[in-house]
Amino acid sequence: MIFGLLMLVLAGFLSWSVGRVASREVEAAIGEELAEVAFNMADKFDRGMFSRGAEIDLLAEMEALTKPKTPARIRALLERLQATIPQFTWMGYLSPDGTVLAATGGVIEGVNIAHRPVYSQGINGLFVGDVHEAAVLAKALPPDPSGEPLRFVDIARPIHDKEEGVTGILAAHLSWSWAREIQTSLIGPLRDRRKVDMFIVDRDNRVILAPLDSPSGDPAHVSPEILPPNLTGGADGPPEGWSIQVWPDGTRYLTGFAREQGYKSYAGLGWTVICRSPVSQALAPVKHLRLLTFNVGILTAIAFAVLSWLAAGRITRPLRSITRAANGLRHGAIGANLPFVGGSREIEQLSGALRALVDALTATNNQRAKMESMALKDSLTNLPNRSALRIHLDGLCSSPPQDNQTVAFLYLDLDGFKRVNDSLGHDAGDGLLRQCASRLTASLREGDLAIRLGGDEFLLLVHATRETWRTEAEAVAARVITAVTAPVVLTGGVEARVGISLGIAAWPADGDSFGDVMHRADQTLYAVKRAGKGQAWFWEDLPPQMETT
Repeated sequence: MIFGLLMLVLAGFLSWSVGRVASREVEAAIGEELAEVAFNMADKFDRGMFSRGAEIDLLAEMEALTKPKTPARIRALLERLQATIPQFTWMGYLSPDGTVLAATGGVIEGVNIAHRPVYSQGINGLFVGDVHEAAVLAKALPPDPSGEPLRFVDIARPIHDKEEGVTGILAAHLSWSWAREIQTSLIGPLRDRRKVDMFIVDRDNRVILAPLDSPSGDPAHVSPEILPPNLTGGADGPPEGWSIQVWPDGTRYLTGFAREQGYKSYAGLGWTVICRSPVSQALAPVKHLRLLTFNVGILTAIAFAVLSWLAAGRITRPLRSITRAANGLRHGAIGANLPFVGGSREIEQLSGALRALVDALTATNNQRAKMESMALKDSLTNLPNRSALRIHLDGLCSSPPQDNQTVAFLYLDLDGFKRVNDSLGHDAGDGLLRQCASRLTASLREGDLAIRLGGDEFLLLVHATRETWRTEAEAVAARVITAVTAPVVLTGGVEARVGISLGIAAWPADGDSFGDVMHRADQTLYAVKRAGKGQAWFWEDLPPQMETT
């Protein structure tokens, strides 16, 4: 069982270790992959925007635009260019004052848009604007097939003539659906497998591209509050890389991110691309691996426990014969002896050592019993001593309490013992004490106890019930007085007489502890001696003034 438990613990540790290491490896691999996807998205934007700007720059140098003939011819040229570059949703030719002279499909021709950045910025040089909605164009152009609002990126450049200077502005709106196409091409394979989402945040912390299945229905207006605070901030946002982030919805995501850096002459717009995948989804294979490792470990632990059980049974078989013999010795079986058991070297050594131990214990057992008896007996009277009294009372305390149980303490000493001891000598005094001890024991019932406390003081314990203890204590006291006061014939035929006084208190009637009750029995004894000796009094009968003296 121990080996099986150890194997189970090892299996759990291996499962935890493998899972932890694998989790870190998988997190790093998927995190780097997400960071790479975010970087590729930003890079494709940068390169795409550079290419569109370069195309507008090249078109603005065409002679057909620098020396325009009629708006119709310019419109036809722009429509051919739009067919060649379908990412341009709208292209227009503006006069130096901002009026649209020609445009693809004739959309907003004749409208002055000098107030728009495409003119105010484009007249000064190549201009690439941030993504925005175009309310005027949105009404004139067909809706996006995805159902999303039409949004555009402005690109504009002034058209120069060597003699006349700026003769117009070539403006174009790049459809934001182009960004959605790049997004779909990059994360499409990862969506079903890892539930990857992608966000693009501009430098003002607006979400300008939300996940493909954004619940808002309009990714352009997704609140930045759905993003972790440390992933927003525009140009001051995070560097390229990945981390595990707790998003405001409470879910832990592996999050890869990259900030747009621009490409060649295109400086970039400061966008941040963020890709995320739920940690639970990313680590699902690790969870499966951890569970598989633990299950294999459990099966191995069970198999190992069975094999260990069989092996332990074979190894310990010789010990069972030693155990049977030892149990026989413990229960006192006649003729029981530890056999010499062969087998492995360790078993033989154990068998020999146990045989020697049993012999030594047998030899010392009697000596130990004798020493214990001496420690608990008074050497003169052979009565139990104070140590035996303490052990007896401790046993009463540890035994289950009985509601009706009562113990009477009869504290006594011999009256006139000092006179006998001084006049006849110590040997006579010792003989007197031995005979008095025998008479005390003979006066008790079975189960009661006589203890010599020291000198000529003794204590009798009478076990009784709450209803009968006083009657039984009185009977014992009467027998004791009669027995002890009878003449005692000492060595050499000398006759001696002593009296006896007793103080009686009961537990628990006269005190909660044995010590208190014994002390009150002692007080009662000395009250008797002061009153004339040769009597037995009860603590509960003492007048109050005598209890305190």
